[in-house]
Amino acid sequence: MRILENIINKFLTKVTFNYAEIHYKFKYSFSLYNMNEPEIIFDAPYRLSPNQSLPISLIIKDAHLFPIDIKEIKILGPNDELLFEFKENIPINKLLFYKIISINSDKLSKYINQKITITPKIKYEINGKIKTAITHNFKQTSHSPLEIFIASENFPLSNKFLWSDLHIHSFFTHDQVEFGAPIEAIAKTAQAIGLNNIAVTDHSYDLDDEMGEYYKPDKNLTRWKNLKKDSEKYSTENLSILFGEEVSCGNKKNQNVHFLVINDEKFIAGNGDSAEKWFKNKPTHLCKKIIETADKNSLLISAHPNEKVPIFQKFLLRRGAWSFSQEKPLNGFQIMNGVVNKRLGKSIKLWTKQLLKGEKLFIYAGNDSHGNFNNFRQIKAPMISLNEKDSQLLGKHRTGIISKNSKSDILKSLKNGKCFITNSFSIDLKIINEFGEIFELGETANGKNLEIKTQCLSNNEFGKIENLKIYFGDLAKQKEEIIFEKNINDFNYSHTLNLQNSGNGYIRAEIKSGKNKKIKIAITNPIWVG
Repeated sequence: MRILENIINKFLTKVTFNYAEIHYKFKYSFSLYNMNEPEIIFDAPYRLSPNQSLPISLIIKDAHLFPIDIKEIKILGPNDELLFEFKENIPINKLLFYKIISINSDKLSKYINQKITITPKIKYEINGKIKTAITHNFKQTSHSPLEIFIASENFPLSNKFLWSDLHIHSFFTHDQVEFGAPIEAIAKTAQAIGLNNIAVTDHSYDLDDEMGEYYKPDKNLTRWKNLKKDSEKYSTENLSILFGEEVSCGNKKNQNVHFLVINDEKFIAGNGDSAEKWFKNKPTHLCKKIIETADKNSLLISAHPNEKVPIFQKFLLRRGAWSFSQEKPLNGFQIMNGVVNKRLGKSIKLWTKQLLKGEKLFIYAGNDSHGNFNNFRQIKAPMISLNEKDSQLLGKHRTGIISKNSKSDILKSLKNGKCFITNSFSIDLKIINEFGEIFELGETANGKNLEIKTQCLSNNEFGKIENLKIYFGDLAKQKEEIIFEKNINDFNYSHTLNLQNSGNGYIRAEIKSGKNKKIKIAITNPIWVG
């Protein structure tokens, strides 16, 4: 069994699936994590912004196949403090059931600036037996409490920037291996985290199937229509929800890549890497064609462009990688995807290489979360094993946007690069010319005598900023150089740099601290000069 698992891990996986679908298996095959029960999951935000109630989501999937009766729900805080109790018999027998339990912020005020544990428990009856699940009912993974940081401050520079997660999957992505959370639960969790905007981008190859079906096409496109409807329904004055797709389409090598197409009213089919028909994996459309036919108000972003493609996916799903050299009018690249590793540095180099060619392409951040507000449980080896980790959580990697809080303004700012990306700190970069004109991220500054103003801000939640670098990209020399660097070791740092505008190029900035997987980083989009 160990040899078999190692083989499967090496060739089939390094694939990450999120809320794990535990019931699917090949005909006459076995599954070590299969149970004759519905999936039962409690989830909650990884952090709680000031003055926000704590939403704890209970999600039960596939109870239409395995009916249960809920008998009792308890939510325990630190030191087993009872935060919520519910005792009532509720029969559950449908594809999706969810309940959002709200814990008032007053009950958590004594834990400000602390990471606390929340232990949710459910007692339920199935087939005449009473059972209890803590946090979830999956096999093979821990039933540890949920960990939540109770913040005393908003994200740094929230007075200027709106906060967005641009790559999220909802329950309208559900298939053989994974499923996401209902949009209402995502919305309430996102607002509790401190986000102002999210983009729900479900898989194109799931959105054209009937609800609860993996292979049965839906001519009415019910999932797609309900995605748009729920995005509008659960938008509030504090949180705007953009609808979209993660479209599977063909790159220049006719390989399947994933494309975030946000705010395009029409549905775009894409089934090349769906595994719905094995070995029929040719891309449905080329990405170039989608770019040419997209609505003018849509936002077009290549999803996780520098991600490593496992051998299994290359051969059976014909998956490939995005080229950073793309046709216009692609808006840019989602180079932050919930995980910080060496590929982020490589992605920055590939992106700046395009900038130095004169291309105006921007960078964005998201997390590719399918639910996963607090912990990431996944299928590690199909039919064999599950595992868990703390990456790709809703809202962990964010796009900070200079915008009014309306969908139209947010989309306009994102399309024009008036944003930066971060997993921690905030950074503001602007240029003021000799006439007092101010130029923000994504804009083009004119004038000869320019002041480059940089503001770097952190707080106790994220720790001190260690280093600032300001870059000038010289388009004539096709070279990027550091024009200012400073070791900061502080929470707050501002700097003004004078520049004589003598050539075409751009200015951008980065701040960071830590090393390897613990790197905290914020990266601006450019301001062009000349």
